[in-house]
Amino acid sequence: MSPPASPQPAGTNAEVIALRYLIQHAQLLRSIRKHTDEDLLCHFVNLCHWRETLPRELSARCLLKDQLHARGLVELLKCPSFAQDPGRDMMLGRMEEHFVGYATSIEYQLTRQELAPGALDGYLIFFIGVFTASQPFTQERQRCVLQCLSSLTIPEQSHYTLDALHCLQGLSGPTRRNAVSTDFNRKSQEPSERV
Repeated sequence: MSPPASPQPAGTNAEVIALRYLIQHAQLLRSIRKHTDEDLLCHFVNLCHWRETLPRELSARCLLKDQLHARGLVELLKCPSFAQDPGRDMMLGRMEEHFVGYATSIEYQLTRQELAPGALDGYLIFFIGVFTASQPFTQERQRCVLQCLSSLTIPEQSHYTLDALHCLQGLSGPTRRNAVSTDFNRKSQEPSERV
């Protein structure tokens, strides 16, 4: 005969399940960083499966789910063997779709002041912007880069460095950046008409 189970508060079970999924995510990232013998497509599929099987408690926090998934995809991109992986093109297409959606969500929540990102969020957005800017030009990619710039330059987010922003802006369109800086220099050299 087994002893009766001790009563647990209703929220405890949901919290335990949520924590298990967060631990699984950390284990996935560790596995990717170790560069195990598994190919990167296997890691990619594991990340996608992790995202699709999240419990409702975490899925309701959509941005957290998307943020953690984006961090996992970034780890895949940082792997030295990614460039030679046979499934690279398929993975890049799916990654880009996710990054575009994530950048849109971040910008939307920042402009509505529903979100106060931390420094790691800024690095993630910066990485997404640099990755997107390094791909061949399309209107959607340009919009994603501009959304990343917007997210990094919202006035409340002034702790991001200007050098990083100029780097990202330069990747998104050097001719436009030169035109803007030339226009700024011209205006700063003109004599002031106000007296």
